[in-house]
Amino acid sequence: MILLKHFRGRGAFCNPRILGGVVLSLAAIGLGVFAWAASPVVITVNTLSDETTPNNGLCSLREAITNANDNAQTYPECAAGSGANAITFSVSGTITLGSTLPNINDDLTIDGGGQSITVSGNNSVQVLAVNTGKTLSLHNLTIVNGYRPNYGGGIYNQSGTVNVTNSTFSGNTAPGPGLIGSPGGGGGIYNNGNGATVNVTNSTFSGNSASFGGGISNNGGTVNVTQSTFSGNTASFSAGGIYNLQNTIIANSTSGGNCFNTGGGTITADSDNLADDNTCGGATVTTSAQINLQPLATNGGPTQTMALGPGSVAIDAGDETVCAVPPVNEFDQRGVARPFDGDSDGIAVCDTGAYEVAPPPCDNNPPNITAPSNITTEAQKKKVNGQKGAFVSFSVSAFDNEDGPVTATANPTSGTFFPVGITTVVVTATDHCNNCATKTFTVTVRN
Repeated sequence: MILLKHFRGRGAFCNPRILGGVVLSLAAIGLGVFAWAASPVVITVNTLSDETTPNNGLCSLREAITNANDNAQTYPECAAGSGANAITFSVSGTITLGSTLPNINDDLTIDGGGQSITVSGNNSVQVLAVNTGKTLSLHNLTIVNGYRPNYGGGIYNQSGTVNVTNSTFSGNTAPGPGLIGSPGGGGGIYNNGNGATVNVTNSTFSGNSASFGGGISNNGGTVNVTQSTFSGNTASFSAGGIYNLQNTIIANSTSGGNCFNTGGGTITADSDNLADDNTCGGATVTTSAQINLQPLATNGGPTQTMALGPGSVAIDAGDETVCAVPPVNEFDQRGVARPFDGDSDGIAVCDTGAYEVAPPPCDNNPPNITAPSNITTEAQKKKVNGQKGAFVSFSVSAFDNEDGPVTATANPTSGTFFPVGITTVVVTATDHCNNCATKTFTVTVRN
């Protein structure tokens, strides 16, 4: 199945400043280690080279996977594998593969947290394959340019479990024809067989292609996609199994529609998902322009993401009950805290997709207030509650260099009855970092 899932408020003078701004969660992006349920044996990769040279002091990804598979120290440069294994990195950059990495035949986590790690198939080889009954968990990684003619340019999952979190798949292909002339399927991931499960959370699939299922192709298994963004793939999903979509964007497919049912498949998506065609179950249908996804780019965090442009209908459009619980846990792909009131309606709701529109960084500069100069007017003839005075109207506004226009509040307010004499009006304005500005002027009512 595919499942799709989803802050605000501000008196006469300023309150003390409270620090605010973008929150990057260490729990979400890791400091080299993801928060695992059990303590694994950690094997640290210290080179970007795809090599297996013995006794050279370099532990490559290929060697680390081999040790994890063997539950042994097959390569002495890497820690020995044993039971639950986790691979982390002490380097950043791109690992370009000369051949497909060893098939995953023991449960394994690969976590790029604390670094920026890209694994590339160099447009010539498949990146990874998972054997029956085994679990591969990928965190904070980018998988690019994987290639396999028939199925699974990025990953081929044969009746195993693949968990993808805070990661990006881009430029992976399975173009076909494959064996005995079969079409290509699953440019990003091919999920095959009874019991095969793929769980995608807070991740981005962009520019992947195949004859069908450019993003993910599902043949008889289950695919759960939560709080993720699929854009610019050829037929993002093809369903011969079960898809559950939650708080996910599926748009801009270059051919084949966003979701393509090959027969016997089920695509479940409620209205908290967004699509720019009507092929993805109950997803809300809108236009690509309204979704306004920005190009895949470095927007913070260890992987590239697709930001939401101004006015995107995905802003504050998610289901908050999905965002608040695992596996999302109120963070986006970059580790930025969700939710933020991106549409400024006073209610914070998480955005649909892998990216949360966040407040600009905090500075120490308060807003600039525009208010009238001192006002002098004559009392009206008719008294109000036994007092002589006048009703006085004026306008105030405020602009912040980071937030743009912000609310300016006057006390007394415009249109108030001012008694004869001099009254001081206090205007305040506060930005999202709680930098507060105050400006005063007087209203003089002459008898």
